[in-house]
Amino acid sequence: MTRQDIWMAMQFLVLVLASHLALADEAVVDRVTRPPVSERRQVEHVQAYYNRLRRMPDSRLWGQSDYWATPAELLRAGAGDCEDIASAKYFALRELGVPAERLRLVYARVYDKSRMRIESHMVLWYREVAEADWLILDNLRDPLEKLLQRADLLPLLAFNEDQVARWYMPGNERLIGEAALLRSWDALLARQRATDQVALVISIHTL
Repeated sequence: MTRQDIWMAMQFLVLVLASHLALADEAVVDRVTRPPVSERRQVEHVQAYYNRLRRMPDSRLWGQSDYWATPAELLRAGAGDCEDIASAKYFALRELGVPAERLRLVYARVYDKSRMRIESHMVLWYREVAEADWLILDNLRDPLEKLLQRADLLPLLAFNEDQVARWYMPGNERLIGEAALLRSWDALLARQRATDQVALVISIHTL
């Protein structure tokens, strides 16, 4: 390995660590430095934090028709599409201790008022307890809203790190398989886990 290779590797590791620390955004800072807040307040904070990012298509941002960015890539770019923002919220809430069974990433069709058209979309669903109503974290709207309040949203596919299911109204999931069925999501999970592991190794060696 040449000196240039070593230097580039060091730059990459520093970038990964910085990106990982960026994931510990204000929601995590609040958790460890301020008096405890409710899980619902943490969810609201994550929603507000990521909704500040600009909407931008993959073709313009990454030069690809479909690219699922990690939260670190999203934060560095300061912009992303609905998949990037929804998945970043998912990872943030998992970091804050919300179990996967109370979270769903959801492919849907939505009427976008700003563009005056129906288009494909992705949102994050969260519920406070099992069997409770799903609350929608959407980058098109800031407030958390119940599914029944979103007549403009037609859910099609609901998934997390454990499962993939078809969604049938008025509120039924039909399991169709594991996360590996969705190759883009499965690849994103693997990249995020690799980022976490590298950052952990770096943090251990810098203690």
